[in-house]
Amino acid sequence: MLDRFRAGLSADLVGLPLREQMRLTRYGIRVGNIFTTPLHFTKLWVERTSAGIRILFVDQDRAGLGRSLVAVQSGFRR
Repeated sequence: MLDRFRAGLSADLVGLPLREQMRLTRYGIRVGNIFTTPLHFTKLWVERTSAGIRILFVDQDRAGLGRSLVAVQSGFRR
């Protein structure tokens, strides 16, 4: 059981409190929508889920050194 818990810590799902979920809805981001959000020198592609968000891709721009699109996969295995 503990191994499953540890594996879930590196999952691609991020739970959000109700207040944050309401904020996404207010901005027109509904369950099932995919959107991007900047984070430092990266851009995250995320999907809105009923419990929060799921990180799909990380688009890295390495300050002129080129870009790389990396798929994020869940670390949770059954």
